Amino acid sequence: MPLYVPPPAAGGALTVKEEGVALTTAASSLDFAGAGVVASGTGVDKLITIPGGSGGGRTLNGTYGDEFTGGSLDAKWTRHNQTVGMETYAQGRAASMLRVAHGAVNAAEYIYQTAPNGTNETWEAKVSWFQENVTNQMFALLMVDGSGNGIAAFVYDNANGLLLANVASHVYSSALTSNTNLKPTSSFYQSGGPIWIKLRKATGLYAASYSFDGEAYSAEVTGTPSAFTPTRVGIGRILGTNANSFGNWDFFDKTA
Repeated sequence: MPLYVPPPAAGGALTVKEEGVALTTAASSLDFAGAGVVASGTGVDKLITIPGGSGGGRTLNGTYGDEFTGGSLDAKWTRHNQTVGMETYAQGRAASMLRVAHGAVNAAEYIYQTAPNGTNETWEAKVSWFQENVTNQMFALLMVDGSGNGIAAFVYDNANGLLLANVASHVYSSALTSNTNLKPTSSFYQSGGPIWIKLRKATGLYAASYSFDGEAYSAEVTGTPSAFTPTRVGIGRILGTNANSFGNWDFFDKTA
């Protein structure tokens, strides 16, 4: 996302603002740092480019990665119980978020791509959500077969923990393994706090972890589900007791 910084008056100070709020002290110079940040311009006007979307200047996988910047769902995705009418595209300040308004209570509503079914894979996604006065929403990164049987990684807003769960017929079935010590506060979920979810596959073993910034991840929970052949990998809600919840997906990627 481009950031334009106007030059200060000769000999004057420069007011620096964070989301429209001025910092305590003015500046006489600015030093931009961080992965992917570029400062350019040879005249008095300078252009500062800060990468948006998934963050950290990451390069998405050319086959599977998506930052949801388009005006419609990319052709690589297929919907399961999710309709075009539930989706709003290019949301957020960076216009890089897919918002899904979930409808039917307890119905699995998600989007998926054809899974490569390799021996070792790592998938990541970023989600935030809002809900009306209730909990019990499962927004997950999942791998399933054509019948909807498989596994999912998510942070549950009711149990307040990191879960690796069995999925049957496209919906949550049971917890395979979990760690309730790895939890944010429940208000974090309901106020739209972003969570990065990671699902890792390694020779039949699966592992789940999460992060608040996409860089520092929690310890993993691991488990081996009943045998299945992944043909779908995707993101969405696999259980919910409220029909008025919104899932906001910022990016999806195959990182290994």
